[in-house]
Amino acid sequence: MTHYTVAALVGLLALLPLAAQAPAELPAVLAPYLQNPTSDGITVRLPARSAEQVRVAWGLEGQPLTELAATAVAIDNTPWTVWRARLSGLKAGAAGRYEVRYRLDGAEAKTPLYHFHTLDPRAGTARFVVVNDLHDREPTLAALVKQVRPEDFDFSVLLGDCIADPKVAGGAAQVFRDIDAYTRLLNASNKPMLLVRGNHETRNTFARQLALLFDLPLLDPTAKWGDDQWQFMLRAGPLWMLVLDTGEDDDLSTPETSYKAPKLWQSVRRREADWLRDTLAAKPWGDAAWRLYASHIPVYGDGHSLTAQQYWAPLLADAGFDLLLAGHTHSWRVTPRGADGQPSATLVVGGGPDVAKATLGLYAVTDRQLSRKLLAADGTVLAAATVAR
Repeated sequence: MTHYTVAALVGLLALLPLAAQAPAELPAVLAPYLQNPTSDGITVRLPARSAEQVRVAWGLEGQPLTELAATAVAIDNTPWTVWRARLSGLKAGAAGRYEVRYRLDGAEAKTPLYHFHTLDPRAGTARFVVVNDLHDREPTLAALVKQVRPEDFDFSVLLGDCIADPKVAGGAAQVFRDIDAYTRLLNASNKPMLLVRGNHETRNTFARQLALLFDLPLLDPTAKWGDDQWQFMLRAGPLWMLVLDTGEDDDLSTPETSYKAPKLWQSVRRREADWLRDTLAAKPWGDAAWRLYASHIPVYGDGHSLTAQQYWAPLLADAGFDLLLAGHTHSWRVTPRGADGQPSATLVVGGGPDVAKATLGLYAVTDRQLSRKLLAADGTVLAAATVAR
């Protein structure tokens, strides 16, 4: 048997791939992240293991900070609590700043000072980035975000399967590791980070508690499984965006006994179809110059959800969308309007999760034009277009 000195063993361990080494323990308090941006408010979320008396000190730019007590949401079977505070009663386009104050180990502590903006329907531009199918891979996202500058986006969209098969095991350590990484890499303490649920977010032992970590206009974490509503819409300057929750990737041949629970998810899609019909009838986009639709599973083409296509496609086709976004297939593609199943608009599907296949979508919208660019992790422009009115 070969014998090694302690120094030699340390040297060998240092040569192991990072994935083979135990990840560093997360800090007791993670950075806050912004959720549910609207024209009159925004939500601050703070995950912590042991913080107490959490307050969000906030104010508009140039005004003193005032404290707002945060509400504690204990996450069962984990050491984590997620604190929530809704900054409300604001004007459209308001610019503000905030810090989170708390007690830790008997002493006062606080986060750095961050900034926020409410959405403004009158703004001249809207800029955002889209990533999908990260499957918990922080290095993939780290490589992707190197291709954009801070001024390139106002908010980010996690277009499904970014928190993959979330597990309670280990105190849901991987879930909170994802939250920590995505907050840092997408600057979500200053710019809202929107989660679109993918099929892998609906799986495993922590899936039902995932709603406790995010804020969406219709999302009720206490709702019965299958009744929790992850669909939403938002208006940002000249952009109106609609998001639907495709749920599991069951199809018409999936056995009823499958873990994919096809009867449940088909009922979810029928319910969303009713919501979609009523929502579109009200024409909530108003005078927005551009309409965008997003869901994790494409409604058209390979890998699409047959029941989503059956229930939603006729409604989407009549709604005048200018662009459709999706993920799920792990292979990027751009399908022009009128091809491959007759999508009602150009469909952009992102790649991932391997660094070599991952993509980042960069979108910029003004009253007169919509620009899109799909980037690889090495900076290669895979697809780009600008559409003018």
